[in-house]
Amino acid sequence: MVDPEGYARLIELARPDYVELKAYMHLGFSRKRLSQDNMPSHEEVLGFSEQVAQALEYQIADDSGGSRVVLLSKDGGKHNI
Repeated sequence: MVDPEGYARLIELARPDYVELKAYMHLGFSRKRLSQDNMPSHEEVLGFSEQVAQALEYQIADDSGGSRVVLLSKDGGKHNI
C-alpha cells in the first residue's frame, strides 16, 4: 500500500464523516487474477490507515482483524446513523 497522502487528498474531496479502509480479500473471481500473497495483513492495513488518518486529521474509530478493515472518523467516535 502506497501514497497515503494521495488517498487522503481524494477522501478530502468528499469530506465524509467516516472512511472504511479495507484489504483485498482473496475471494471469488479475483482468485483467478491475484494470489493470497496480494492480500495485506491487518497490521499493514492498520499502519496504512494510521498514515491516512494523520493526513486527514481523522481518528481510528474501530478495526476488525478478521475482516482486515479499519474505520476512520472525523471525531474518533462510532455513532448510530
